[in-house]
Amino acid sequence: MTREGELVRGIAKAVASAVEGEWVAVRYSVTALSGYAEELCHVTRPTGEVVQQLPPRTVAGLANELRDEMYRPGAGTWFSADITVSHKPEGGAKVDATFDSDVEPAWAVPPGPGMYRQELERLPRDPEHIPSWLRRRLEQA
Repeated sequence: MTREGELVRGIAKAVASAVEGEWVAVRYSVTALSGYAEELCHVTRPTGEVVQQLPPRTVAGLANELRDEMYRPGAGTWFSADITVSHKPEGGAKVDATFDSDVEPAWAVPPGPGMYRQELERLPRDPEHIPSWLRRRLEQA
């Protein structure tokens, strides 16, 4: 298994282990820049009800390491990720992960303008890999 896979599975295991009560799926959502992140878990109960809860503290470090591991020189890394753990009918669990490195995250509390510059200093992108929304944020910095 790759380090990326190990980190995704580690996040999935941590969030699934932290859910109290019965559940059929738990989705860990994170939006991040270097030095700034927002994260939340959405737990689906057997009744279909979806409740929110904070993820375990250990998950933030794993997500940050995953961003670093997925960084590709010149191309950058993801800004948003969803890692979902679902119970399989036959037993066990299924893990799905999606990552977005182009679309501007829907921040609950937008980061300060300097955070965008810090992101590109730490995880550089070639000009053709800088989305237009990120260019606008950089101009504001």
